[in-house]
Amino acid sequence: MFKRFRFLAGALLLASVAFVQAQTKLAVGDPAPALKVGTWFQGKPIQGFEKGHVYVVEFWATWCGPCHKAIPHLNKLAKKHEGKATILGVNVWDDAKNDTQVREFLDKLEEKMTYSAVRDTNHEMLSKWLQAADQKGIPCAFVVDKEGKIAWIGHPMGDLEKVLAGVVDGTYKTPESAPKAPPTAEELLQAKAQSVRNQGQSLSEQSLHEKALAVYDEALAEEPKLRPYLFTSRLTTLFYVNEKQAISELRARIDQERPQDGRFVKGTFPKIEVTVEPKYLNVLFAVAYLDHLSPEAYAYIASELKPIVTQYPVHQFWVMQMYASAAYKAGEGTTVVAVLEQAIQQMEELEKLEGESMALLIHIARQELQRYR
Repeated sequence: MFKRFRFLAGALLLASVAFVQAQTKLAVGDPAPALKVGTWFQGKPIQGFEKGHVYVVEFWATWCGPCHKAIPHLNKLAKKHEGKATILGVNVWDDAKNDTQVREFLDKLEEKMTYSAVRDTNHEMLSKWLQAADQKGIPCAFVVDKEGKIAWIGHPMGDLEKVLAGVVDGTYKTPESAPKAPPTAEELLQAKAQSVRNQGQSLSEQSLHEKALAVYDEALAEEPKLRPYLFTSRLTTLFYVNEKQAISELRARIDQERPQDGRFVKGTFPKIEVTVEPKYLNVLFAVAYLDHLSPEAYAYIASELKPIVTQYPVHQFWVMQMYASAAYKAGEGTTVVAVLEQAIQQMEELEKLEGESMALLIHIARQELQRYR
């Protein structure tokens, strides 16, 4: 399974959602969360889980090689259990505003996806399912039994076939959910942070950014231990109120966590292994996709991302997308085109080794290139 920050995963999520740890835990035996999805690309829309019917909710992305490889297997299971089980492929960690990207991917597939395909437009599924179940990679499948409970969570190429058959014919018994232990000190902090974050985001949605910033600062003054949980939300709010101060705080965070030798990888192309994934990547991500910053702010963000982009293997295309967005907004379009062209050239060399998954990534990269030319 691809790690969330190792590959393109999450490349274009809204930062206020992408880096919030789920407040409610989800485990096998628990009732399945509600289905709250956006665009339906194919399949008959469903509003919820019908009692007596079985469902597989599988999370995937256009850039995810293992997700591509799971499609034929899921097609087979959908056909085998037609009328008794519904498979729902939920697209996550792609550009939430770009349905065209997903539609083109589905059309381009050599073996078409025959089951339902939807979009997690508002990140409700990401938060209430993947994050709540502490699943950090995709593809990931959830089996929902006839009583609407989570029967199994795992990689669709793992035990899904055996589990699904058992749930459909009634021989598989869903474990009862374990008694909930009293919340730990960390879980209490997370819950408090979520409450503060909800207040701040509600004010920001009304463009009351100064009041939102005050909510964060008052909470941190009362409980300094909340800082790691609120840093990104507070920083993105600060960019609306005082960009200069926000850049200063972002710079201090990056300087604190930057690798001392400036290296993020070991090895040389094409045999590159990522060894350092700076913790500040998620913060840069949150800021890079804000739409109101000055060219100078975008230029600083791009300058911090460029050393990572030039070292990371092209599989981590989500980092390149983030860099391209910031650099383009900073007026560095020519540089963006050159970096993308070099990445595509490397992808074409790797295509001989990795086949269809790299071909699809090349397709996405070429689309990106057209955006910035």
